[in-house]
Amino acid sequence: LEYNPKDPHSLVSGLHNGQVAFFDTRRGGDPVELSSLAHSHRDPTHQVLWINSKSGTEFFSASSDGQVKWWDVRKLNEPMETLILDMTKGEEQSLNRALGASCLEYEPTIPTRFMIGTENGIVIAGNRKGKTPQEKLGATYKTHHGPVYALQRNPAFVKNFLTIGDWTARIWSEDCKESSIIWTSYHRSFLTGGSWSPTRYSVFYTTRMDGTVDAWDILQNQREACLSVKVCDEPLRCLRCHEYGELVAVGNDRGTAYLVEFSENLAVSAKNDKALLTAMFERESRREK
Repeated sequence: LEYNPKDPHSLVSGLHNGQVAFFDTRRGGDPVELSSLAHSHRDPTHQVLWINSKSGTEFFSASSDGQVKWWDVRKLNEPMETLILDMTKGEEQSLNRALGASCLEYEPTIPTRFMIGTENGIVIAGNRKGKTPQEKLGATYKTHHGPVYALQRNPAFVKNFLTIGDWTARIWSEDCKESSIIWTSYHRSFLTGGSWSPTRYSVFYTTRMDGTVDAWDILQNQREACLSVKVCDEPLRCLRCHEYGELVAVGNDRGTAYLVEFSENLAVSAKNDKALLTAMFERESRREK
């Protein structure tokens, strides 16, 4: 489910049957537009994200069926473009060989670029400018032993991105494809979600199967969380940070949403934080190269 950053009344959603839906909160709770089953995903739609377009009406979706589709809410009966995640070079694309997608990443400042997290732990860096499917599916990163549950570029350092999967959170540089540059210690329970703080760029949050939210500040400690909050006994599945940084919303397996308030220290950057983080990312990238 994703609100349009240009229109707070508009939101799109991916459905379990593979369809995508467009809602307008001014027009009730039912979808205004719904993709046709024939042109939708064959498996559940795991994520939808709005993209930076002139019309402000375009978004893309990803599914475990191995397809990424681009849509326009003004004509939702069929996608504008479909990309099959078949990484085999020199052959015609096939859904039988496609990697199932588990999550997406999109940075509006680089509008033709996108990233896809897959069910087998690979992250694909894509570019819509590519003339062939192989050119559109560019660099790959082997990130986790299992599905990538969350994928997000750092708000200030877009070449560095966070991935969540298996028992770890990892930070990557686009220039280092063989290994992450920073990673957490292994947890006893699986990690299920994560997000950078939108206001303090060294801080990110993760959710776990044991119902815990962890807050991390990599300028303080790269291996251990600086704060852990046991929210519930059920597995937490998703996480979203409020734009001002102190509030974090999480949801669990029972469909319950919780709002967790963290201290101002985790939301407000110090004067030299950005310089320290720049030096850290550069140092760790050189070490891994």
